[in-house]
Amino acid sequence: MNTAPRRPVQLYRALLAAYPREFRGEYGAAMQQLFVDQYRRARTPGERTALWLRTLADTAMAAISEWLKAWRTAPPAARLVRAAGILFIIGGIFVPLAWWLGTLRPSFDYPYRYQPFVQDVLAPALFMAALTAFTGGAICLLLGMWPAANGHQRLALLSSALGSTASIVGWGALGLQLGDSWWSFAMGGLTLFFLGVLWAGLAADARNPLPHAPGAWVLAGLWIPVSALAGAVYEMVTGRWLDGPDWVFGLALMLTSLGMLWVGRGLAQMPVQAARAQDGGDA
Repeated sequence: MNTAPRRPVQLYRALLAAYPREFRGEYGAAMQQLFVDQYRRARTPGERTALWLRTLADTAMAAISEWLKAWRTAPPAARLVRAAGILFIIGGIFVPLAWWLGTLRPSFDYPYRYQPFVQDVLAPALFMAALTAFTGGAICLLLGMWPAANGHQRLALLSSALGSTASIVGWGALGLQLGDSWWSFAMGGLTLFFLGVLWAGLAADARNPLPHAPGAWVLAGLWIPVSALAGAVYEMVTGRWLDGPDWVFGLALMLTSLGMLWVGRGLAQMPVQAARAQDGGDA
């Protein structure tokens, strides 16, 4: 096989991740060899720059086309599970972004006149968008996984979908200032959602087509319930709410978001063959 400098080949191999897994498995090696041959023929910096620009443009168009083709040809269960993965990724991005915007210092990070919009409108809107994405993902995962899931996973997925839905209602009520009593409803629903994510991952078995990476599900589902439980115990013992440093809560959110991104990536790239088993087809 002809060779090319290691760095361009590594970059192109990373670029191939934009394609669906099945497409990469069938055509990835041939595409990489074609790029190596083209790179070796590009002698000047201008020719190599043109090659990279053409490669990026071709990859963007071809990857979108292949994902649409994979979506159309995939069985319904695969579509739902992959949609759940995409929604989990969106939620995993929006949660830390909302927290970061809510903790910015106006005098240093942006003018004071933008504070009401950033902290009272934009940050809550991103947080609600994240909850909506998590809820949509939980419902898609529940519907897509139900035929093949074991009993524990069905309860976990159902708990996750109900918890995220309840959390949206609770946070919405708090946003409308309907009373502080909705705080327990909002946090309880959020805790139930993440406990469901944790439970679903740990209940995996040989029939389960979810990514077999329990660490991802633990990372995603552990931190919010632990934080909520610690706060509830502290409040019962002392009568005061546990108000720790911002960086502690931020770290918990970051770990949760990393876990959701990890879980979402695995779901979005779930092999079609695994999902076909749920529809009664051949795996």
